[in-house]
Amino acid sequence: LSATQSFEEPTKKKKSRLASNKCSNCIMVDSNSQKMKLEETIEILDYLQKEVSQLEESAKAKNTPSDNNPYPSTVEFCFIRSLLTETRNQCCLLASDNYLFNTHLNREINRCHNQLNSLRKEVAFAKRCVDDLEESMMINDSPPQSDMDSQEHELERKIYCLCDENAHLKAELRLLQRQIFLLKKEEGNSMNSPEAAATTTTTEDDICRSKSGGINANEQICTDIAELQHELQQAREALFATKADQKRLRHEKAELFNQMKELCDALEKKESHIKEFVRTLEQRVQESDMQTKQLLWEKQKLEAEYSKAAEQLSKANQQLNIQKQDLTKEQQENSRLQASLKEMQGRFLLLTGKTVYNCEGANSVSLGSVVAVQSDDDDDESSPVTDSEEPHFLANGGFSSQHLKSSSESTLKESGAAFERIPFAYSFRRCRSRKDAHAEDNGNRLSKLLHFAKSKAKGCESLDSFSEHDPITQELNLAERADYLLRARSMPLSQWKLAHITAWLRLEMGMIHYVKAFELNVKSGKALAELSDFEMENTLGIANPMHKKKLRLALDEYPSIRV
Repeated sequence: LSATQSFEEPTKKKKSRLASNKCSNCIMVDSNSQKMKLEETIEILDYLQKEVSQLEESAKAKNTPSDNNPYPSTVEFCFIRSLLTETRNQCCLLASDNYLFNTHLNREINRCHNQLNSLRKEVAFAKRCVDDLEESMMINDSPPQSDMDSQEHELERKIYCLCDENAHLKAELRLLQRQIFLLKKEEGNSMNSPEAAATTTTTEDDICRSKSGGINANEQICTDIAELQHELQQAREALFATKADQKRLRHEKAELFNQMKELCDALEKKESHIKEFVRTLEQRVQESDMQTKQLLWEKQKLEAEYSKAAEQLSKANQQLNIQKQDLTKEQQENSRLQASLKEMQGRFLLLTGKTVYNCEGANSVSLGSVVAVQSDDDDDESSPVTDSEEPHFLANGGFSSQHLKSSSESTLKESGAAFERIPFAYSFRRCRSRKDAHAEDNGNRLSKLLHFAKSKAKGCESLDSFSEHDPITQELNLAERADYLLRARSMPLSQWKLAHITAWLRLEMGMIHYVKAFELNVKSGKALAELSDFEMENTLGIANPMHKKKLRLALDEYPSIRV
């Protein structure tokens, strides 16, 4: 049994050491795996930061507009970069905390191992002492037991046996004392004989020797018992201390394992959060890629449409240039026809001695109205405008040159038709009747020209006497205003007169209800250019801010007016 106990004890020690080593190795493996995972996550975050920076640089390099930008905005890039830096900092903090916790845990485990080794040494020393005591005090060949409880029971049994032996020896001592007392009495009775004296001396010597030997044995047994009790008490105290240390170590070990589990759970949660963040980031990157592809497709489509529109615009510009050339040609033709018309009017005056207004017949009346319009201004290049065209003219904010051209052509055609409709006999008769008068006095031509001017003034007075609602007068006024507007466009603002300003207000700006105030207060273009907001509001009565803004922009943003 002692051999089996001696064999089982080192095996138990080896098993406990192996278990502790396995536990420490598992802890180290878990810590190393967590460290590797954290390092991998940090590398992934660094790679994502590099990709985000590359995407931002590419977005800045392309400089696409905000509406067609395939890349995220700078705010989104800053948000992604801040998230990546926060997660990386958290991972670094976790790695540092994990490293500190692992170092603390290894230190505590080493300390616990050292304490366990010291306790094992103390227990082995106590067991060795108990074994020595058992070997020295083996009674009845009782074999030692392996467990501490059996050893205590064995020691108690040995102490009980020693107590029994002590009681037995005390009883023998009493018997010997009685025998000695009896022998003393017999000695007193037989003092006289020498043989009795010799026997008494021998018996007394034997009794003393036996008594001294019993006393010495009893004292030795008592000392051994006291020593055994003291050693037993020390062994008990050592066992209690070892049990308390084992409980404490188990409790600390459980706490450490709980802390490790909590740390592992926290790391797993953070790892799951990081994985979710990476997954969402990848989804966003994929979505951004899809958006970029779609935007590129839309950009290509818009570029194709832009190229088509550019081609159409170039064609339209070519047509516009052609039309401008045609318009210049027609204007030249119109000016030539007007010159010829005036020449014909002069010839008609010289031949007949009358103006076109005094001609008879319906055709001559229509021709007179046309000629009166043409003779109202020597530089007139436009034809009358009807009442139906006046609102459209005001809405467009200007007088169309194409409209002037078409109206002038129609006027010339009508005038030519009117001349053709004049009876030839009548004109020939008038020419023959006036031929003699021209022959008599050639100086009458000057008087005839003066008479033509007077008749022109009389015609104008007669036109002014008509009602304002008459369509002919309205057309004449529009033609005159259009002429003034065209002249105002070709001269600087400082040279404008009141007629130019009123024509510009009526036809270009559409501010008819402010014409009277301008006629009373603004007499020249220089005064118009130097108008302030206070003067517009108080003097001219322009209280509407939109009207003031419109007038100010028209004066500031149309440099052609100031040329």
